[in-house]
Order: sequence, then structure tokens, then C-alpha cells
Amino acid sequence: MNDCKYCGGNCPEQVDKNGEPRYEYVCDGYAGDIDGLYRESTITTIFKGEYVQVDLVDETIELTVENNVYSRSESLELLEEMRRACSVSKRATNSPPRDCAALHHDD
Repeated sequence: MNDCKYCGGNCPEQVDKNGEPRYEYVCDGYAGDIDGLYRESTITTIFKGEYVQVDLVDETIELTVENNVYSRSESLELLEEMRRACSVSKRATNSPPRDCAALHHDD
């Protein structure tokens, strides 16, 4: 049984021989897909680098770093943590590691 994301019933299985929903047997949510739960996502790649890719998935910005996916807020937290790590490294060695220089535009 393929549970409906709206009512928990078998709405996705209620199709005719052409694959069209049999509307008399499905819930209103499934029939109109009012929340877009069955809509295919639209993915647009905004940036693709060697290790980082930024995509717009429907209306959500997602960051992929080495095959790990982060939301925009998680990405900002990751960037801030990387800046802190480079700052500690800079204080310990009195100069920033070459890899960290790009994180500190104002240094």
C-alpha cells in the first residue's frame, strides 16, 4: 500500500489505465496537490566549484560540500565555524594558513 501524504490512504494507487488519478476515489489534498507534496522539485544550479555546489531547490537555497548537503542557515554556521578555526590557527602561528586567507576578506 502506498500511503497518501495527505490522508494516509491509498490515493496514489487510485489511477486509471492511463495513469491519471481516479478523482472519485482520492482525497481533495491528493487530487489538487494543494501543498505540492507530489510535485517534482525544480533544481537550478547557481554555482558549481571543485568542492562546493549551490542549488536553488524550488525556493530553498542548498549548499553541497563534498557530497554533504547543508541548508543556507547551516552553511552560514559552517562558514562562521571555519572563520573561527582559522582565527585560532592565526593566533597560534601568528599568520593565517594560506587556505584560510579567503575566509577573512577584511584582514
